[in-house]
Amino acid sequence: MRGKTPYAAAAIASCNGAVLPLSIPHTKQFHARLILAPPSAAHGPADLRLLLLRSYAARGDLASARRLLDEAPRPASPLLHNALIRAHARRLDLPAALALFSRMRRSATPPDAHTFACVLRACADCLRPGAVKVVHGVASSRGMCLHPIVGSALVSAYAKLGLVDDARRVFDGLREPDLVLWNSMISGYGYRGMWHDGLQMFSAMRRAGEQPDGYSMVGLVSCLWNPEVLVFGQAVHGVCVKGGYDSGHHVRSALVSMYMRCGCMESGQSLFHNFPDADLVTWSSLITGLLQTGKYMESFDLFRQMCFTGRRPDSVLISSVLSACASTTAINHTREVHCYVLRLGADKDVTVSSSLMDAYAKCGFAELGYWVFCQIPNKNSVIYNTVISNLGTHGFATKAIEVLDEMVNDGLRPDSATFSALLAACCHVGNLEEGWKLFRRMRDEFQIVIEMEHYVYMVRLLATFGQLKEAYDLIQTMQIQPDCGVWGALLWGCCVHCDSNLGRIVAEKLFQFNPDKAAYRVMLSNLYTSQEMWWDAEEVREELSKEEMYKNRGISWVGKQAEKLDESAGISTTKFRCRKIKDQMCQVNTQDNNRCWAVSCAWSHNGQAAGCCSPLLGSRSVTFFFKILSILRACLARGIWVQILGLKWQPMHCNAVSINPSCNSFLYVTPEGRNLSETISVFNGNASLIQPIKRLSGSEDLLMGVPCMCEAINNTLTAFFHDTQYKVEEHDTPDTVKINKFSGLAMDVGDGKVLIANDMDTITVHLPCGCSSTASDGVLSYAVQEEDTLSTIASLFRSSSQDILNLNPSVKNPDFIKPGWILFIPMGSSGSSKKNIDPFQTERPVIFSLKIVGDATANFDEKRKIGEGGYGSVYLGFIGAHEIAIKKMKASKSKEFFAELKVLCKVHHINVVELIGYAAGDDHLYLVYEYVQNGSLNDHLHDPLLKGHQPLSWTARTQIALDSARGIEYIHDHTKDCYVHRDIKTSNILLDNGLRAKVADFGLVKLVQRSDEEECVATRLVGTPGYLPPESVLELHMTTKSDVYAFGVVLAELITGLRALMRDNKEVNKMKSLISIMRKAFKSDDLESSMETIIDPNLKDNYPIEEVCKMANISMWCLSEDPLNRPEMRDIMPTLSQIHLTSIEWEASLGGDAEVFSGVSTGR
Repeated sequence: MRGKTPYAAAAIASCNGAVLPLSIPHTKQFHARLILAPPSAAHGPADLRLLLLRSYAARGDLASARRLLDEAPRPASPLLHNALIRAHARRLDLPAALALFSRMRRSATPPDAHTFACVLRACADCLRPGAVKVVHGVASSRGMCLHPIVGSALVSAYAKLGLVDDARRVFDGLREPDLVLWNSMISGYGYRGMWHDGLQMFSAMRRAGEQPDGYSMVGLVSCLWNPEVLVFGQAVHGVCVKGGYDSGHHVRSALVSMYMRCGCMESGQSLFHNFPDADLVTWSSLITGLLQTGKYMESFDLFRQMCFTGRRPDSVLISSVLSACASTTAINHTREVHCYVLRLGADKDVTVSSSLMDAYAKCGFAELGYWVFCQIPNKNSVIYNTVISNLGTHGFATKAIEVLDEMVNDGLRPDSATFSALLAACCHVGNLEEGWKLFRRMRDEFQIVIEMEHYVYMVRLLATFGQLKEAYDLIQTMQIQPDCGVWGALLWGCCVHCDSNLGRIVAEKLFQFNPDKAAYRVMLSNLYTSQEMWWDAEEVREELSKEEMYKNRGISWVGKQAEKLDESAGISTTKFRCRKIKDQMCQVNTQDNNRCWAVSCAWSHNGQAAGCCSPLLGSRSVTFFFKILSILRACLARGIWVQILGLKWQPMHCNAVSINPSCNSFLYVTPEGRNLSETISVFNGNASLIQPIKRLSGSEDLLMGVPCMCEAINNTLTAFFHDTQYKVEEHDTPDTVKINKFSGLAMDVGDGKVLIANDMDTITVHLPCGCSSTASDGVLSYAVQEEDTLSTIASLFRSSSQDILNLNPSVKNPDFIKPGWILFIPMGSSGSSKKNIDPFQTERPVIFSLKIVGDATANFDEKRKIGEGGYGSVYLGFIGAHEIAIKKMKASKSKEFFAELKVLCKVHHINVVELIGYAAGDDHLYLVYEYVQNGSLNDHLHDPLLKGHQPLSWTARTQIALDSARGIEYIHDHTKDCYVHRDIKTSNILLDNGLRAKVADFGLVKLVQRSDEEECVATRLVGTPGYLPPESVLELHMTTKSDVYAFGVVLAELITGLRALMRDNKEVNKMKSLISIMRKAFKSDDLESSMETIIDPNLKDNYPIEEVCKMANISMWCLSEDPLNRPEMRDIMPTLSQIHLTSIEWEASLGGDAEVFSGVSTGR
């Protein structure tokens, strides 16, 4: 703008509503120059003022725009008013837009046709039909309705709001409607699904001589909503094809959507696949259509396919996919979409965030939904209401109330829906006191009108606690007429608490509201039956028969579809195919009628427990969850507090008390800040039998010896216990006593909310213990902690998993142990097979002591270091006459440690490095491997002479390629679980004395499903640059094809001797990849000549060029950008074997040339 007057700049910018390309500060500077500059002959101040106002409005500074309008000389141009009204309309600020419109009507600047169009569009966008009719009336009074612009805006507004009759009346009053008006009317009929009227309108348009366009066809197709009109849809499709309208993306997507709505999936998908360049709208149409017809798995796959094409989904499509995840309880898909949303940066979108929270909650993971809520920077009322509802549904009423307080502190006002969710939360957990507080706060603090739904929840709460009279009184004081929902809640309470007198009165009210509903009469009949009022019950039953009323049967979600959905949610099929529930629950303790114990609740299949229930999380099927929920609700309805015990755990049973067996046993004790004498006093332990034990986390706990006795608890349970006395302190709860005071071992200290005893009372605490003849050194009672597995527990206490299972018969599934369970660990088990084991003769890894690994490496002398990696250092060691390699890792790398341990414990193959054992302690983790003498392939390929190695011959390279492929193929296809290595590279392929290859370093390994259709999405990018496939870099997708891609790079290194990434000779600051060199070579028409220019010079022309080209072809096959085009490892094994055999024959034909045979594999 420098060098030009403001008016010259305006002349350049003023064209068709142009906005000045300036920031707000520069716009204000231009505004100041405008005030100081003299008027121009060509462009007056009004033009510049309009441009400035549009610039302010486009950048959201509506206050400055309004100030500019107020400063304009009167009468102000209607263009200024229209620009500001349009800006408010875009922000859906209808009150501000209507206020400006009203000001124009009172000013000397009357509204013009464009003003009415702006206001009508704003009313329609804000879904305010009343406002549209008011503006329509104003337009009629000013004679503007016949103006084409106003008439078109009225028709569009009415049609968008679904008021097609009003739109039609306006349309019929226009003299010569144009194509836009015809399209608006057809679209309006389409919104309402009035296909017949839409077709008639289309025919009338054709008769009037108006030629349709693509938007006409979209409006017509949108009218067709059900299978009965599919034939008309096909006819419209034919018109589109003949007229050439189907070339537009908007027409294509409308046709796809029409076929999906009409249930013609094949035609919709066929049409979609015929579009080579489908846009986002077309993709969305097909995905949404599949979702609406319940084909969730197909829609998920199509969504992934769309993402692979590079299409960025909008928030509406992501929300639709998440709603499908919620419908299927597919937590795996929900997490996958969540990761994708994070990578897109769409996690701050209100629509997406709300859908994420809802999906997590409906999958049973409300905590993850709450985590999403905490990440949202600018929360609105919808977000708050969603998270409150989700927390309440899952029993977190206290947390939901805390969120309400947070909402108020953020300056947001809760509404009726907020308190509906909160009261529902109180109903779920049975918190009457908080329910009353919320009910009063809603009325007194926030002046929210109490609606019917709020009364229903309060009546339900009162009825739950047996306060039926108070509930009836509340109904009598309602400011609105109670409906059947309120009376139905009270009738439910009467049935639960057996109040037939009040139940009769309430039922009569319900019969007046809904005389044809059989459910109320069935409830009343059951109530009479429970009170042995047989004649009254018979009378109600006769009324049911006389009126031929029937109660709807209950429906369970069981079948093939549910099984399929459960599998997609990551739930074991075994758990869903259970034939019965083992030990059906809710056994009410006869000693304490205020406690309902839910015990031994597990699905059973072939006599084995396969799952369990916890209040929120845990491994369970959908059906099992609702079975548990119904039983807990029944307990709660009787005013009984519900406590879920470790559902599969049982104490160690013993014989009759008269036999009185006893023994010395151990408890696993966490001191919790107490000194040793205090800890012994609390547990009533034996001071002479105390052993310290250090965990991998660094915490030091105690093994405490205690006497163990067989005794009966409440005359119902006879088992081994050690008893101690505990003096109740202020603010004690059952959880704090059990977890903090007694290390998770205490039983029978309360019902979940209140301790059995009052403050300062002394109670007897029962600590489960055990006696067993198979445990020579005693039995240890241990409360399972987070991250524990059976194998880690066995390792910690020098036991074995099988010995632990033998001592804990209630644990049927060793892969599922729940934090909080108490396991009995045999100490010095006679059945253990760990003693006198030669670590080099057994196939199972051995646990080494820190002294052994230290002595083996001369206390990790730096001279013994033979390697350094991202997760630790590798040292050469000696145990006896055996050479070993020991990887030393920080304790913080426990994830990589356990990943490698988990795989190598189960994998035994000649081409996979062997794990001999492991150790832990001193803030480090140690893995003990077989020593592979010749180092890594990387050392032999890149500058081998500098590293003391002879260059590899061609035959040696083919042998290494074949060995590596066998190792990778084994972990992909021949192990019980399928693993992805995720870090295949030449430095992770080790060579022994015979130059035979072994795949090593499994620290990044990942377990995946054995399915061509399943993909895993990693939480972070791992691996080595130069070996990572495109889908891992862009989308974090991870399959066995990721290893195949990396193996393709290894083959290229074997051929060329080049590194995966290297400096660019032309631009030293840049890197170039080996993949690009290989692809450039394959662009040549003469592949052999091209390959000869990049083959490793160390081979000195001693190679069969045909076999080199074959291996190069395999490498390029593995390096296909699309993972679907890559082979599996098993697919390339035959070709690699043939290449190796042919290379051996070629080498033999040379007659033993010394240079050729240097470094040839000797085999073993």
